[in-house]
Amino acid sequence: MPDSSYHPFFDRIASRLPRYGVGKLLSAAIPGVAFLALHLWYVGERALHDWSWLLGLIISASLLSLFYATHTFRAALREIRLRTSEADFAVFVERANRVIGDRRLVLSGTLFGLTNCLFGLAFGLPDYGSSAGHVSLLVGYFLAGLFCGMAAYGICGVSLVMNELSGSIGQSLDFTDPDRCGGTGFVGAMLVVFSAVTLIVGVMISVYILKAPWSAGDSWWVLLLKGFWIAFPYLMSLTALVVPAMGVHEVLVDYKTRHEARLRGGFMKGEVADGAATLTTDSANPEVLDQWREMRAELHRMRTWPYDLNAHLKYLFVLIPNVLVSFETASAWLSKLAGMAT
Repeated sequence: MPDSSYHPFFDRIASRLPRYGVGKLLSAAIPGVAFLALHLWYVGERALHDWSWLLGLIISASLLSLFYATHTFRAALREIRLRTSEADFAVFVERANRVIGDRRLVLSGTLFGLTNCLFGLAFGLPDYGSSAGHVSLLVGYFLAGLFCGMAAYGICGVSLVMNELSGSIGQSLDFTDPDRCGGTGFVGAMLVVFSAVTLIVGVMISVYILKAPWSAGDSWWVLLLKGFWIAFPYLMSLTALVVPAMGVHEVLVDYKTRHEARLRGGFMKGEVADGAATLTTDSANPEVLDQWREMRAELHRMRTWPYDLNAHLKYLFVLIPNVLVSFETASAWLSKLAGMAT
């Protein structure tokens, strides 16, 4: 079975365009540009001043994030195949294609897109003087919600299938692996990508919500709705980082506990088991004692979450500037909400 056997419909469409990498960029750009062209056609230059350009960017960025996340997931499949049996890998791929398959992705994206339109109506659409401008703007809200909804459901689906797979991955753990995560660093690298792209798109969404010229005013329920819709992508970003890794975390904790007990017990019995090797301990033999201490130190350094140093640095590199942008943008909204509370 090929190791890249997960190809959702949007990935298959992009692969038909010339030069696969360029095809993804074109596929991501088309819906955003098409929305902006439609909106400009109906409302003219007003589209340049109502932050619609950012909505078009959100549409394209969310689809591009889907492409990148899918590519990252397929890369993780290659690692998973190396660490599981053919039977377990086949079950995993079949499960992934069913849980995060085309039908469920489209359904979740459609529901999310319609929900996004309802939130836009609740916030109050800008006054364009014609219903055509409102319709074109709602098309943009639907497209943004469609792609973001597929991404949100994909995070939930990956969480489910990864937690089911964690037991199979546990059979190939090795506390001497250079990633110091027992060989599960590839899982953390994948989840950091999921979380980072969700965070980036989430910041763009929060800026649009706080800057767009809504007409519903600043009543308390509108502010709360805005707060919820702003916070949702950040919650999904945190979910993508933590929830899919929980099953792997439990397996790593169990593995580390069992091997610590084995090393302690083996030393007390006069032997230390390390995989296929068995070392006879002798208090008078300093070389054996040093090797035993080195094994225990290596086990102690093993992390119980699948994130190596590189994954931490990548996430911080994305997190810090996005948090700064979010805080600066949301400060006015937070002031309004605090004023209403007092």
